[in-house]
Amino acid sequence: GGSQGGGAAEPGTVGSLDEPGTSERRLVREVLSWDFLHLLRQDKHGSEKAGSLPHQARLVQIPSTFSSIDAFENCYEPLLLEETRATLMQGWKSREYLLYQCAIKESKIVKTEEGDEFVECRADLVGDNLCPDDHSAAARDEDAAFYSAFPLPRDIVLMTRENPILEGNTAVKKCYFLAYLKKHDDRNPRTLTLTVLARGHYRGTEANEARDDQVRRELCAGGIAMVDLGDEDEDETKGQGGDWFISRIATLTTLVREHKAVFSLRNSSLAEEILDPSASAPTFAPKKIPDRLLTRLARSHNEDQLKALLGAVKGGRFHLIKGPPGTGKTSTLCGLLAVLCQSHGFDYDRAFASMRIDEAGDHRGGSAAGGEAGRQ
Repeated sequence: GGSQGGGAAEPGTVGSLDEPGTSERRLVREVLSWDFLHLLRQDKHGSEKAGSLPHQARLVQIPSTFSSIDAFENCYEPLLLEETRATLMQGWKSREYLLYQCAIKESKIVKTEEGDEFVECRADLVGDNLCPDDHSAAARDEDAAFYSAFPLPRDIVLMTRENPILEGNTAVKKCYFLAYLKKHDDRNPRTLTLTVLARGHYRGTEANEARDDQVRRELCAGGIAMVDLGDEDEDETKGQGGDWFISRIATLTTLVREHKAVFSLRNSSLAEEILDPSASAPTFAPKKIPDRLLTRLARSHNEDQLKALLGAVKGGRFHLIKGPPGTGKTSTLCGLLAVLCQSHGFDYDRAFASMRIDEAGDHRGGSAAGGEAGRQ
């Protein structure tokens, strides 16, 4: 289930959205409960404060050690949700999101083992990308550009009844939901399968049952399962589903991977060392970074990154490299690999000499035993 409350995180497996108890389903359920336009208004007016979403009340300073895996998960999950919120805000501001009209052709209620309810919709895109900053318009006839111009699985999209980018359009505020792109038809990128939360929406930190009712009313004709919204003979669904606008805001691919990593600690053989790095024995002696490499790293890394690199070679314990999106965590890890490869005294000459001996053994004539001896 979701993590709206402040209790301990439920143990879960890592897997796809269709599997029970997975971290992906847990993350998606939480994100889809957010009132996105409410978050945009808060961000615009500078009212972004702790407690405006349920997870923000659980944000804490990262400690040096953790008493348990529950404590580890309860510390990192709110941070990942906050990173997700920031990613969605930035994705909308970039004005590089995709905007399409679409028609909902079919929808159904999906109930999970955890007691959550989702609406799964099949939607067909109509027309071209309406985004004002569409950089692929000139190359839309090329296959690569054609596919890159469509939403992809694990994208978060905003569904609205009206065009969200028209100036002065207040009608868009009346009906809108966040949706998760579960998959698209490989044979037709214009056919999407979208997942919307059917029950458990929030406006800020308050439950919003009116939005729960609106989802069912707008997408499922009052909650009737497996309704073909494109069938004109179904009087009870006439006027329901229909035409929508969908705006691709951002992808959750990286965040889903990070969320899975947090919840996979329960199954890791390194769990004890990660929970308390100070208790672990050093796995190697302190190393010295070569002067030329250190000079090169000083030009390409900032002070905090260099501090992380220097700390990593002082001993064999675990070191945490953290920071908001775009602060250089990946480049720090690349620098760390360079440091470890060039600071541990690996004897390349001996290694290559051994390789030459192996090759000679593979090509040696004579008995099979002789060839095997050469390889050894």
